[in-house]
Amino acid sequence: MVSNNSRIPVTMVAGWHGSGKSAFVERLTDLIGTRTCAVVASAPNETGDGRCLLQVEDEVVEQVPGCRFCAVRHDLVYSLRSLCLGVNQPARILVELSGWADPAVAAQTLLGDPYLAQTVELDALVTVVDASALYVRARGNRDPWPAQSMGDQVALADIVLVNRTQELTATAGRLVQTLIAGTNPLARIVENHNGLDLSQFFDLHGYRPASSTRVSGLDPAPSTAIEGAVSGLVVELTGRLDRARFEHWAASLDHDEAARILRIVGPIYVAGDKYPLLCHRVGTHLALERTDRWSVGLPGATRLFVSGRGLTREMVLDGLQDCLTTQQC
Repeated sequence: MVSNNSRIPVTMVAGWHGSGKSAFVERLTDLIGTRTCAVVASAPNETGDGRCLLQVEDEVVEQVPGCRFCAVRHDLVYSLRSLCLGVNQPARILVELSGWADPAVAAQTLLGDPYLAQTVELDALVTVVDASALYVRARGNRDPWPAQSMGDQVALADIVLVNRTQELTATAGRLVQTLIAGTNPLARIVENHNGLDLSQFFDLHGYRPASSTRVSGLDPAPSTAIEGAVSGLVVELTGRLDRARFEHWAASLDHDEAARILRIVGPIYVAGDKYPLLCHRVGTHLALERTDRWSVGLPGATRLFVSGRGLTREMVLDGLQDCLTTQQC
């Protein structure tokens, strides 16, 4: 289970307290082997077995006061740099986030730090969910993710691992699946069991721009998201965008007090280029990569998956329409 990638792959594991996150990290460590895997935990290991090589605090510093997405996890930067500069450099790194951790800030820290961007690759964010607890919350609240970090951890996940599904009825289980899929239709939902294939949680390359092709199978149907809750939606727009205007629009989303954008994924067609750019934005980090392999969807159609809190389809489409230009490729 050692990666051949020149950069060290990092798998982040998130989950609310009591979700079974630490037990899952232990299983991953057992699979990879402690000689090739380093574990960085931003919370004390719940089992106290001492497997964590580094313990860090949730030290978040805002570079621009009041900017939610201008934050950097300096503790994470220091820990990962120490591992990468050490004599025994690990082949893989697991980062266990605390229950309250903001996954967008953690991901943005890895993607935006100049040294880490060249040394490690954020391979995937795996969020562990307690199905029984989620069902109880969903029955008593309009918003199943009342704490911001809970919804954000699901909305940004590449894989959602669902624990304790055996305690639910079939109807309750379907409700949990629907809630997770409505929050993040891009994520793969995996139910935990004894024979679970753990290799599926590695080598996802979920934060490369090329991963944007995953949006091709999503239906741009009207969103049924609860007002103010975390949700994910797909929008499609025909026409060419002005690249500078698009980048400005993507940056301006950070300053909207009514909504919080977590992730933007998908192909955009810009004026002056026959082929699309694959877009992947997390926090303030925006990556655009040219491709000639995109053949899904309408010719010249920008197709984006957008996740966040307080989103509306109209909000996203209005912003994209302001980026349209009459110039063609």
